[in-house]
Amino acid sequence: MMNGVKGALFKCVLREALVGPQTGRALFLDMIGPPTETLVNPQKSNSDDRSMNLVLYGVTENDEEDLLSKLAEITTKHLQIQVPIEKMIVTRIGTQKGKFRTRPHPLRLKFKDDADLVQFWRTRFRFKGTQFSVSEDLSLRARIEK
Repeated sequence: MMNGVKGALFKCVLREALVGPQTGRALFLDMIGPPTETLVNPQKSNSDDRSMNLVLYGVTENDEEDLLSKLAEITTKHLQIQVPIEKMIVTRIGTQKGKFRTRPHPLRLKFKDDADLVQFWRTRFRFKGTQFSVSEDLSLRARIEK
């Protein structure tokens, strides 16, 4: 604990000073600013970034694709729901094309509203029997632990 702030990140400068004629050198650590960020649980900060994300598998790729219109078509056709796609950020994960890649890269759906995420997640069972599937956006460590 430093200055009463647990787990805080401080900007510091290391300086060297002479401490008397016979004693030699000493190192001092001087704080040059207030704490910038508090990390109580560093693992939680990564999962918070992913907590509003879902991953959609099975959406075909082409060179000039409009991901939002594809997503709107899939949700109305298969899930029978109207997701406000203007409130979402849709990106393709891993766009590098390998010559041995047979499956399309998944889509990352970043929701801005919790209610839309819950609605999409609860209707995912309607993808059963289709080429599509949905999962949580987990880090590699979380996937291994699960």
